[in-house]
Amino acid sequence: MNFLSPGLLFGLLAASIPILIHLLNLRKLKKIDFSTLHFLKLIEKQKVRRVKLIQWLLMALRVLIIAMLVLGFSRPVIQDVRIPGFTSASKTSAVIIIDDSFSMEVVDGRGSYFNQVKNGVNLILSGLKEGDDVSIIFTSESYPELSSPSADFFNLKKIISQIEPGFQTGMLNSAILKAASIIGQSENLNKELYIFSDFQKSTLGNEKEFTDVSALLDSRVKTRLFNFNSKEVVNSAVTGVKVNNQVFEPGKDISVTATIRNYSEDDVNNGIVSLFVNGERGAQKSYNLAEGKITDVTLSARVDKPGFSEIRVEIEEDDLKADNTRFASIYLPYEFKVVLLGKPSDLKFINAAIEAGSFAGNMQIITKEISQTGSLDFDEINMVIAAGAGNGGDLSKLKEYVKQGGGIMLFPGDNTTLAEYSNLLSSFGVVAPSEMKKDAKALPGKFTSIRFEHPLLREIFQTQYGNSVESPELFTYFRLPSGSGADIISLSDGGSFLKETRFGKGKVITSAAAAVIPAGNFPVIPIFAPLIYRSLFYLASQEPAGEESLIGEQILISGKKTGGGSIELAAPGEAGYVLQTSANNGGVVFDKTIRPGVYKFTREGKRSILSP
Repeated sequence: MNFLSPGLLFGLLAASIPILIHLLNLRKLKKIDFSTLHFLKLIEKQKVRRVKLIQWLLMALRVLIIAMLVLGFSRPVIQDVRIPGFTSASKTSAVIIIDDSFSMEVVDGRGSYFNQVKNGVNLILSGLKEGDDVSIIFTSESYPELSSPSADFFNLKKIISQIEPGFQTGMLNSAILKAASIIGQSENLNKELYIFSDFQKSTLGNEKEFTDVSALLDSRVKTRLFNFNSKEVVNSAVTGVKVNNQVFEPGKDISVTATIRNYSEDDVNNGIVSLFVNGERGAQKSYNLAEGKITDVTLSARVDKPGFSEIRVEIEEDDLKADNTRFASIYLPYEFKVVLLGKPSDLKFINAAIEAGSFAGNMQIITKEISQTGSLDFDEINMVIAAGAGNGGDLSKLKEYVKQGGGIMLFPGDNTTLAEYSNLLSSFGVVAPSEMKKDAKALPGKFTSIRFEHPLLREIFQTQYGNSVESPELFTYFRLPSGSGADIISLSDGGSFLKETRFGKGKVITSAAAAVIPAGNFPVIPIFAPLIYRSLFYLASQEPAGEESLIGEQILISGKKTGGGSIELAAPGEAGYVLQTSANNGGVVFDKTIRPGVYKFTREGKRSILSP
């Protein structure tokens, strides 16, 4: 037997006090005879002995009371008691639940919460004896192999020492259910459950979904909770990142809006948010944010590097580092492949505008008749411009290309009729023109309304005096009904000159006039060349995903993007993976998203980057 407070055992000396009192009461008194008390001699000797016995018992009781009080305050502990024949009854099954979410990285005066958890788990493992077993469950459901009962306590200590908080947040309720199942299957008499957590609301989950485990964890299960929530946490988080651009051009700025939330009970004054492009800081801004509030901060930075660019928004460090960063991505092609469909005379000015662009050295132009689209391979095509009617051609491959996310710009040709252009537009889900105005030199068509906020026109026609575009004079053009799709430029007759329509996942830009001189002076006014050149990047741009992939979720890439063969994957902080496309649809599924960052998928043997 050991005592946790052995110094208090000196209090046992107080047990001698009742003995001293008793002995003092036994001192001999002087004998004086009184004749009037002669009747006392009649007292029976037996009654005298009874009184003396009671006095001795009373003294013993007083000694025991004092001794028990002293021993109680000394906290005696019995270690390693084994009763012959009942050895198995002392065996213990312990289950340890560890909250390994990133909120456990908070540091207080005794170190990080998670390091304190490690120390506590080591103490528990050190107290277990031969014949005991232990299971360790993480709320993130990481290391599932440790949840099986084990008696190798030394190896468990070694594993626990190397584990750090992760980015996945599991539900404590699920971990308790799993622990209850393990405890219920144990045959050992002693059953113990230890829970280490800071009991954040996100870890506890929805109270309505809690499961009653009282039937599984009865009074025989010793449950101990260790609550690590001793500090008022200072924490702000980047809760969202939005890439505002829909056109990505080499050497141009991208605009990114970061959503920041203050989870602290104090205001944030002069906080710093930074925008990084491919690991280099491109912009920085300060912000103020009241407690519990949300704000949006917009930053811009230049992108020069072709290919896949990583966008990262980051705020200053606070008590929780893991939610201070958010990621996005954009893609600029290494080589731009454009297909021009139509007669050379209808494509002359369009081709010249493309070749005059700053990216012309990386531009590959493929020219075909519209009727020859069936012979084209659209896998590596960035966008398509068609001028004319395409009578008799098989447009099925071209239509499928647009439906799956491709972009196409449609112009009439010099001699295109109303019926021909109507058929072409209808093939791509565009409302047919209501009439064709021919040789309207007396009253030419002109621009009246221009949506400068549209990505196709934004920022390229701005002057110090405001937005300005010179209107052409259109002598031959088609009247495109307004209101169907997005009208980018409207004409004086109420029709639409330039409009955007969605066709499946793709974009269709439609022009009311041909890009030839007989139809008007549109090809020679200042708006024409930048409009054509910017349309290339707008229609070819891969729009950022509307939904982010979260840690622990699967990343799915369709077979349309991957094709067949192998896909190379570069994951944050991981060695490279080689994924094989599935046999049924050619797509890939990746489920090891354990760290935040950008996951880069590259088709084998090709430079293009695939992103989910």
